[in-house]
Amino acid sequence: MTSSVCETRCERSQVRLQLQSLGKLASTSEVRKYRGPLQTVLAIAREEGLAAPFKGWAPGIHRQVIFTGVRLGMYEKGKAMLAGSNDPEAKAHLSIGKKIAVSLGTSGLGITLANPSDVVKVRYQAFQGASKAQREYSSVYQAYREIASTEGIWKGLYRGYSANLARNMIISATEITVYDQTKQVLLANGLPDQVGLHLGCGFVAGLSATCLGSPMDVVGTKMMVNSDGRYGSSIGSVIVQMLQKEGIRSFYKGFWPNFARVGSFNVVLWTSYEQISKLVEATTGG
Repeated sequence: MTSSVCETRCERSQVRLQLQSLGKLASTSEVRKYRGPLQTVLAIAREEGLAAPFKGWAPGIHRQVIFTGVRLGMYEKGKAMLAGSNDPEAKAHLSIGKKIAVSLGTSGLGITLANPSDVVKVRYQAFQGASKAQREYSSVYQAYREIASTEGIWKGLYRGYSANLARNMIISATEITVYDQTKQVLLANGLPDQVGLHLGCGFVAGLSATCLGSPMDVVGTKMMVNSDGRYGSSIGSVIVQMLQKEGIRSFYKGFWPNFARVGSFNVVLWTSYEQISKLVEATTGG
């Protein structure tokens, strides 16, 4: 929950930058309204209020509780199953291929359960602009209800599921595997298992996930709000339309706010996770 609140401001900036070319924002003029992460945050705060950059935090927390709870909660269980033991040393020495397989599986299950919250979060962040011409949801609950009733469960709350599944499996598996492997290597080289190590490994995991996951992140965001079908209804059609209309660079739109979001999220997530894990182990006696 802490990491979700920390990332919301950067995520809203990222979504606005990604959707600017889709014409789904309050301004549809030819002049680019949003020109960078900091300018975007300031523009949103100036036009919509100081709390505006944090809109979408509630469905964001819904999403993280489900998604992160499943992917991290089951990751260690999955490693123990493949290692045939719950011994930390046995799990640490699993091959990187097996770690990737486990993280892909737990991430896929987690995002399948959390996709409705993802859709509501993106809609909230994209459409809650200052213009009254744009649809606005009066509450998170009303957003869930309206999307489900007007668009249906699959076509509404699971809109963009295939792209969302792909991007979250890529990003999440990268985060988990890179963090796990980086930590293992640094510990083997004599670094102490302390907060500084967790911060550094979290930063590396966040940077890696942003670089690998940004293209599918942009595609997934566009699919979730592409209710008029302008970019098609499949991953392939969206990718082709983006290439034809915007070029290859469009797949990295919003990269810096995305990195600020994913990087800060991973630093907070893994540091908190390690400290809580140590606290639980001390409380339960291992």
